[in-house]
Amino acid sequence: MGDFHLTSDEDIQYLITCEKRFTAPPKRPVYSDRDITQRFEVYSKEKDLKFNVFIAYSARLPQDFSIGLMYNGFLLLRCNGYHGTTRIGYYNNTNHHAYPHAHLLTMRDIESGRGKKPSNIEDMSGNYMNLLTAEAYFFNRCNILDAEKYFDIAQLSLF
Repeated sequence: MGDFHLTSDEDIQYLITCEKRFTAPPKRPVYSDRDITQRFEVYSKEKDLKFNVFIAYSARLPQDFSIGLMYNGFLLLRCNGYHGTTRIGYYNNTNHHAYPHAHLLTMRDIESGRGKKPSNIEDMSGNYMNLLTAEAYFFNRCNILDAEKYFDIAQLSLF
């Protein structure tokens, strides 16, 4: 596998938007008593880089979801739905996000040891409103090709 060193916010944007492909079908989602999670890998064609993707959502509150793109242990982009909870509990000193939003990694995050917890938040209102439309948005923004072969987003990609 290739290796890419992050030195700027432009490098982060490159990793998010470079063309990526599936080399194998994603594994089926894993169900637990409260959550549903799916993890898989995609690869860049140009530099032979490996990315990890996760899709997780609450079985009880499907609007509480998270879709992320990781590279080399860094969480480059995470698209979230509406939420105000964390693994520790409900409203435990965390901001409630009453709107769809994304967390985008910056070099400042990496320099301050927040490589897995991006601090830059973008309001995604108008870009997606539920898990299905968030998946379509995420695969498009991350330039993951042929996602419609494995996810129910084909009809959404037409618009």
